Amino acid sequence: MIFKSYKYYIVIIFLVIFTSCDPFEFSPYESLSLNENEMNLNSKNIDRITNSVIDNIDSFNFAIISDNHIEYDILEEVVNKINNDHAIRFVIHLGDMTDGGIYKEFHWTNEKMAKLNVPYIMVIGNHDYRSNGKLIYDKMYGPSSFTFTYNKIKFVCFDDIVWENNNSNPDFNWLDKNLADNQSYNQVFVFAHVPPYSDRFDVNSESEFNRILKSNNVKCSFNGHIHESYFKKYWKNSDTWYFSAAYLKARNYYKVCVTDSAFQIKTITF
Repeated sequence: MIFKSYKYYIVIIFLVIFTSCDPFEFSPYESLSLNENEMNLNSKNIDRITNSVIDNIDSFNFAIISDNHIEYDILEEVVNKINNDHAIRFVIHLGDMTDGGIYKEFHWTNEKMAKLNVPYIMVIGNHDYRSNGKLIYDKMYGPSSFTFTYNKIKFVCFDDIVWENNNSNPDFNWLDKNLADNQSYNQVFVFAHVPPYSDRFDVNSESEFNRILKSNNVKCSFNGHIHESYFKKYWKNSDTWYFSAAYLKARNYYKVCVTDSAFQIKTITF
């Protein structure tokens, strides 16, 4: 009789799991078929950005956030805060939008980001490479290195993940090539999750990153990863500024005001 009771409960548990509206996920490595509204989001948002260029403006503003990991409530707060600032044209997230690189984390983050009133760009972080994260990012956002322009400013988003990318060096040839036309723009900015002065870069990679940015007149490199705010000219022989955004748990976002020849970063606490 006891044995029959156990069998009864096992059947009930089985039915609950496999008839649920939200099916049990067997593995973070499973292949995903995303809906159209969750595919190629960077490309779609870049189209929105470039189609919103306003002629004859002296300056514009964009916002920076980074490293929300699992802080979805705080992410929703910052989205609401940014929505109340009507001067912001678009938002760039500097990576680690997930903690373990699984689809649900990408989905939950994008649910919050999609509530922004302005376009948003997502740079890949090292945590976003975990599990099957790189494949999910590629489907959801597109190539992990890409560029776009806005109001004669060039934005270069660069995948510089090393350890989680099979300890591969970043594709510095791609970076150098996509910065080669720097003279055609008023200013050039680079956005990458890992700052070159972090422990993820060896001496040679750090030096190469600096050389490329210096030789291509990059005004500022925007990074996340270290969870602390940092802003200075890291190398004395270079005019490139390096800025790192604190993780979202610090409850800051950053408002960048750009003119033809200069930029200013303001920390907004919420």
